Amino acid sequence: MEDGLLASPIAIQVAAGEPERGVRPGALGRLRRPRRVELARHHGRSRRTAREISAVTEVPPQYLPQILASLVRSGFLVATAGQGGGYELARPPAQITLLEVVEAIEGPFRSNVCVLRGGPCDWDRVCPVHIPWTATERAFREQLGATACDLRVGYADRGLARNLRDRGLSLDAAQRLGLFAGDRDTLAGRIVVPDIDATGRATWLTARSLDGREPRYLNLRLPSPLLGLAQVVAAGVRAVVVTEGPGDWLTACGWQLRAIALLGTHVSRDVLSALRAFKRVYLALDADGPGRRATARLVSELGARAVVVPFPSGVHDLNELGCRRHGREAFLRSLLEARARRRDSWQSQTDSEPRARAA
Repeated sequence: MEDGLLASPIAIQVAAGEPERGVRPGALGRLRRPRRVELARHHGRSRRTAREISAVTEVPPQYLPQILASLVRSGFLVATAGQGGGYELARPPAQITLLEVVEAIEGPFRSNVCVLRGGPCDWDRVCPVHIPWTATERAFREQLGATACDLRVGYADRGLARNLRDRGLSLDAAQRLGLFAGDRDTLAGRIVVPDIDATGRATWLTARSLDGREPRYLNLRLPSPLLGLAQVVAAGVRAVVVTEGPGDWLTACGWQLRAIALLGTHVSRDVLSALRAFKRVYLALDADGPGRRATARLVSELGARAVVVPFPSGVHDLNELGCRRHGREAFLRSLLEARARRRDSWQSQTDSEPRARAA
């Protein structure tokens, strides 16, 4: 796509307990992910019984023996029998890729069966879809093989104070930033999404709850940035997708799009200044009142460089679209159509100016 909007594969999306955006593994694969999050919460502290895992993740108990046994055989879990026994991760969560998990449940994601003819896939007489199919397979494996570490997305466990003390660091700065409330880790049990600067340092972060508790997001006590702006600028692209929240941003990144998130609907002077540096700004804010008002403000301020990308009927935001089958294809199709309409409209306006002056 022109303007460098499409990125190389950079991250999987983090949506604990939901199917992967644009990925449709089998039934066991879809049931597998919340279990990994539950075990990650307790990594290094205690084992979890099958009954506890089922209760917390709401996975039907009849599926657990088969799933847990396969993960033990694959080396992801360690099972301990007897009193105090249960299941625990065999490795730190950050060292386990989604590709490993999916293939442990579903089997290797490499098909030796011809898509059209059936039977062996012979390289000396490949079918017409062989090349695009193998390219898709390769991209899928690369996408799943990456970990959340590509975007530095992680899970906040307890023990931050101990880790800071072990490194000889003061707790005062962490308390001022809102990482502690008394002796309690305020972000514990949440998915953490940081903003990374051009040097690779995390300069800000937000943390989303996994269990629905409010507030859904907790931020550092620092001014909110344009999430992802540094990576987009470093890539040197001329076009960017603007989303509203971190979940929308992760969806766009998982779709290999260059994207930033407003982290709300407030449009400041700094936001406008940053967006004016791009030739094309694709607006994919939420389809509600605040999102529409922010979109209208951006269109008014950015002029011809702003392109509004509408969602399909019934879709509220980009993250929701990402949960739908073929969501990425639907969004890109809408983006291309919106760009074409915008270009035609702008051309029509410029063509009418000479006629108006002649009249």
